Amino acid sequence: RLSQFTISMVLGSIHSAALAQAPIGPLTAAHPIVIEHLIHLHGELAKQIAASNSGGSENSDVRRNAFMHLLGVSGAGYQRVTSVLSTAGMQLEAVRTSESQYLSGLPGGKPPDLSALSDFYEQQLTILRRVPADLKAQLSPNDWRGLQSFIARELVDKIEVEMVTSPKR
Repeated sequence: RLSQFTISMVLGSIHSAALAQAPIGPLTAAHPIVIEHLIHLHGELAKQIAASNSGGSENSDVRRNAFMHLLGVSGAGYQRVTSVLSTAGMQLEAVRTSESQYLSGLPGGKPPDLSALSDFYEQQLTILRRVPADLKAQLSPNDWRGLQSFIARELVDKIEVEMVTSPKR
């Protein structure tokens, strides 16, 4: 079973430019900060499950079912969530790699072009804002409600608390 500690540990390790610059406002299940956390959490937990299953463990179905239960989705819903979040994660990584290459390619002492940085930021926000619509379109109504419940309970509420008690700059 996936523990609360695992969720907290995974969420505690997230740092990205998109999060640092995301628009201020009330956090909702569709807020870019929340979606960024969802993508990161899903990716890290999937890696942990894959690593623990790599030894041919007989508990691989138990771990997968625990993750599905945690997310509040069925088997088919889990596959769709995985597809959407993995695709978004790869797209974000591609934008961040391009941004990093742009910044590292600047001649020494030359400041980056603000419009270029703004473009990278907007590309990330576009990806993050598309995820909820993609998930809703691909999930059954029950899976969508289950995932929304997970996001509200495990992400929105906890991110709000963290922002109030220990804002990161």
